[in-house]
Amino acid sequence: FERAVVRTANGYCVEATLPRALFDELGLELKAGATMRLGLFRADFSPARPLDPAWITWVDAGLKVADFHVAASFGELRLAEGGAALE
Repeated sequence: FERAVVRTANGYCVEATLPRALFDELGLELKAGATMRLGLFRADFSPARPLDPAWITWVDAGLKVADFHVAASFGELRLAEGGAALE
């Protein structure tokens, strides 16, 4: 897949493209209105703890620490005409 990461004044902008063939192989239908669960996480590293990052997720799952093993940490990606929308 292709990706681009840019640091902005307020944080980061991350973009990625996944080949349609990948979705076809998984049997996922790509049409407007289709939804899928998606987990987006970021690891913040510090010099004091280089092997123990602080994990951050885009969904507030109500946990003290972000955990990708918990379903509530995932959000929903809804495919829209001309692109996808995160919910």
